[in-house]
Amino acid sequence: MPSKIFIPNLNNLLRRYLAGESEKKLSEEAGVNRCTFRQRLLKAGIKPRGRSEAETVKWSRMTSEQRAHQVKAAHNATEGRIPSFGELCRRATSREGSLRYNVAPEEIVLGGWLKELGMNIIHNFAIGPYNCDLGIGSITVEIWGGGWHPKLDEAERTKYILDSGFSILFISLDREHFPLTRAVTQYIISLLELHRRNPTARRQYWMIRGDGELIFKRVNNNDISLVPPFTRGRNPANGQYERVPR
Repeated sequence: MPSKIFIPNLNNLLRRYLAGESEKKLSEEAGVNRCTFRQRLLKAGIKPRGRSEAETVKWSRMTSEQRAHQVKAAHNATEGRIPSFGELCRRATSREGSLRYNVAPEEIVLGGWLKELGMNIIHNFAIGPYNCDLGIGSITVEIWGGGWHPKLDEAERTKYILDSGFSILFISLDREHFPLTRAVTQYIISLLELHRRNPTARRQYWMIRGDGELIFKRVNNNDISLVPPFTRGRNPANGQYERVPR
């Protein structure tokens, strides 16, 4: 019969494990393998921690400086790595319905108005790897503040959403001249009714101002353009702003 391995100061090691120290660290200090140390835990009636519990305990014992160092190391490890399409889709899905991820105050206001009208709206609506500001049936809504600001990949993003069978309503806000108004909700109702009567009308994109005025309307094709044909300029005769061709 093999002799039983003696572990000095075993009771102290067990108390330290219960206090949060790791099984790996204590077994190395005792000069035994983890399997042997785990047997002593079980014999003492102590349930070994799982990986999730071990991580929770490890982070709770860290100082704020140690946590910051750990996060920085993880960031450096992933910096420059291009996430896969599947990973981007999973991220988008995890954000759907959240009001904590990149949600502007106007999105919450518009969502509230639409809910008052009995509409089922979804904030951060996920379509593939993208999150749209609002999803309402077959229409997605994107709210742009401070004038037009298409991102570098906006045309690719727009085409993906359109090709997924949705139409897009871009709302361009100017908080001083064209803030968000309830007229936008009537425009959304009209578009939903259009889709209901004519399902083939999908895969279009429109841009309106906060007051509900149409800026442009386009049908999906391979030439996605989000630059409106008009801009705003000051009339030298009366000093008023008006729409002028670009």
